[in-house]
Amino acid sequence: MKQVWLVLLFVVTGCAIQVPAVTDFDPAYDYASARQYAWLSQNPVNKQPVADLPEHVDMQSDLVHQRIRRAVDQELQSRGLSKSAPGQAQLLVMFHLGIEEEWDYDTFYGRFGYYPCYYCYEPANHRVHGEFHHRQPFEPRQYTMGTIVVDIIDAKDKRLVYRGSSERILPNLQTPAARQAYIDETVKAILRDLPIPL
Repeated sequence: MKQVWLVLLFVVTGCAIQVPAVTDFDPAYDYASARQYAWLSQNPVNKQPVADLPEHVDMQSDLVHQRIRRAVDQELQSRGLSKSAPGQAQLLVMFHLGIEEEWDYDTFYGRFGYYPCYYCYEPANHRVHGEFHHRQPFEPRQYTMGTIVVDIIDAKDKRLVYRGSSERILPNLQTPAARQAYIDETVKAILRDLPIPL
């Protein structure tokens, strides 16, 4: 029975989704001296017109901005930082949200039998070098990519000391709880290399 549980644990952990993220920071900055952070009010959103994004209009809403702020607050406060007014904070935080439509093409290979195939069924006008080929159709697939970038700035010198970003395909999430969970795991990956220990 113990072996079964070990196998199940291995399968579950092995199948865990790794959230993609890219991070960069200033290793010379004194992160240990930071005790408070504050939000900058401007959060630019790079988006297409609402009409072009019928399934993801919610990603442009203030509710999404609130969820991102909530997730960042949770991560920073878990590292011992407290939120304060901009004039009292050592670190300033802001985020950028990008939305972009992209296309992918799935090709379906229609060759019958083994390769090389000299006796596959195909009309005579499709023969190539003595072989019979079936057509190779492709199916276009449109999807939406969402990018979240979190910047942390030194309040005194106004210079960037940490940047993390994550680009993911946006799923069609149906509930506020599912959307918050999706943003939580994304922000956790974005801030994973912040040199302030948990």
